[in-house]
Amino acid sequence: MLTGCEKENLGNMPESESQSRLIAMENAQLKQDLETQKQLCEQQLRRLHKLHERRMGQQKEALDKCKQQVNSLEELSRDGVQKYMDGVLGPAMDENIKLRQEIEDLKAQIQKLEAELEKLKAKPHLPEGI
Repeated sequence: MLTGCEKENLGNMPESESQSRLIAMENAQLKQDLETQKQLCEQQLRRLHKLHERRMGQQKEALDKCKQQVNSLEELSRDGVQKYMDGVLGPAMDENIKLRQEIEDLKAQIQKLEAELEKLKAKPHLPEGI
């Protein structure tokens, strides 16, 4: 970590001063290394934040697309059910209503005919020769 000139200069100093300068120089180098690492970490963190934001945007777009597809499928399903109701069940229900009305009409006719039959049964019979 120390250059050749720095080592020569330290060689001319007393031992304790030499060690102090060596420690100070090592501390300065460590601080510089730490600052460099800090800057690299901050760059990496910024890069990761950008990557995260981009991926979150992609995920949001995918989610929005899925929601649109779900809505489209639900609408298609509702339309299909309505078409089924209109195309199959609607005519069947109309036919059912007609048949019920016809049954009621026939019941009324039966009652009318039974009433007429009872009236005819209640009349005295005339002799056949008259």
